[in-house]
Amino acid sequence: MPTGGQKKLSVVYRPSFASPPGQSFAVGGKDERRPVEEVTHALSAGLERGGSVDIQYGITTVGSRRDDVELSLDGGPGRAFASQGEQRSCALAMTTALAAAVRAMSHQAPLLLLDDVPSELDERDRRGVFGACGAQQMIVTRRDQHCVPGEVRSDSTVFGVKEGSLR
Repeated sequence: MPTGGQKKLSVVYRPSFASPPGQSFAVGGKDERRPVEEVTHALSAGLERGGSVDIQYGITTVGSRRDDVELSLDGGPGRAFASQGEQRSCALAMTTALAAAVRAMSHQAPLLLLDDVPSELDERDRRGVFGACGAQQMIVTRRDQHCVPGEVRSDSTVFGVKEGSLR
């Protein structure tokens, strides 16, 4: 987590499609990865099975829109036991990890949109978030620019909107 690693964040991916018999895609360990071909096959089979239902009811029953991600913080369900600041930190940790993965695969820095990031974070956590973002390209929306650490502001272009006009 960008907050100094004081709590352990666990992420479990729960896909909307069935895994092959005897296997589970609902894994959370760092070394438990399923080959892309197996996931692709299971997703294709799920889409094929659910296609007529999807058409009949006009909904999507299988695919990324129906997948779920469960977060645990120190072993407890994040939805029930994490504060708003901790939930925000978890979401930001996932965002910065995803940005790092995209950068590693594409060799290009993605553009991060951080919408009102500092709102539920204290100064230490804000510094952790912006530190985890590193040299990423960022668009940060915030009413009060002083909540963004000075070292980030000093290397930034700041725009303001007043009465619907950009300044």
